[in-house]
Amino acid sequence: MTVEEIFKLPDIIDIEKQILDAQRDIETGCGNEDCHAAVIRELIRLRKKFLDREFVMNGNYKSLLADFNNALRDALVSIRKKAIKIYNGVKLADTDDSFAVIGKCFLGYQYSSIHPVQSIRAKKIWAVLNNSLDDYNFHYEDGVTGISGWKYPEGDNFDTENYMLYLNNDADNWNDWFVDKDATKDMNLIHPVHFLLDHTRFSIFDLLWVRDFNVEITVETDYDTYSEYSEYDDLDWTKCDYL
Repeated sequence: MTVEEIFKLPDIIDIEKQILDAQRDIETGCGNEDCHAAVIRELIRLRKKFLDREFVMNGNYKSLLADFNNALRDALVSIRKKAIKIYNGVKLADTDDSFAVIGKCFLGYQYSSIHPVQSIRAKKIWAVLNNSLDDYNFHYEDGVTGISGWKYPEGDNFDTENYMLYLNNDADNWNDWFVDKDATKDMNLIHPVHFLLDHTRFSIFDLLWVRDFNVEITVETDYDTYSEYSEYDDLDWTKCDYL
């Protein structure tokens, strides 16, 4: 089956229609927003399940996966370089406070122009999936690297490029999601690819054509103005002394 045929399957059409109907009700103020949001979260879970079961690796998909892996890797490497540059610049300007630089990478908010399915339905589903409307997509709130994004510095063993890409100081291949391990054994898939496929609600048919990303880099500092050492009150929670 072609990608176009997969997205025309009755189950996929029905689920996507329900997702978009629920989002339209939210946008127009019909019904309970929290209830609609809960429904959307469950429906995008089912959508992923139904789409992913149609995936069978072939030469074309492998080529697209390699291109996606490379594009995402390049974006993350660029984030790391910029984060380190920002960190060093801030450190030179002010060395008194403790601070860190947080880098987050998100799949492009605009629907991929090279995806074989080009429709208003597809673009609206993408807006739901990429969390630009609400946090529907579990575990994706901070982007492709997971909870809290990528932080610099974290320590020598965690600050390397390989650790950012593979959660290991050596190059690895995060192909656990794929049934046919032999087909992907030579791909050096980075951990964020595994994270997106295994922990978020994106289907592989959502990801293969993504080549653009949105990046957030922020400086985070944490300090206090207390004159004493401890910033917390010394409380004994074993006592009933609050009556």
